[in-house]
Amino acid sequence: MSMQKAVAEKLAARLDANGKQTLKAGQLAWIGKRNKSCSKRESSGFYVNLDCASQTTIERAQLLQERVREYVNAGCQNSKLSAVHALAQAGGAS
Repeated sequence: MSMQKAVAEKLAARLDANGKQTLKAGQLAWIGKRNKSCSKRESSGFYVNLDCASQTTIERAQLLQERVREYVNAGCQNSKLSAVHALAQAGGAS
């Protein structure tokens, strides 16, 4: 299991149903952004920039870990999770 997926699952365990839905939507948006930014399809094949994909995944895991720490210390606030989702859609913090 990837570090990013493990952190996302840890975060999901602390969320209510709406938070889980927001997290899932954010994860899917992030995956699309990562794939678009870090890979390309050409006639000769499909290429992935592993440095880009690795760095993007590390940054996402760190961002999600920050949410886990906040939720442990201050309780779950779906509004903060919504901000993370918006960043993923807008191409902000990876």
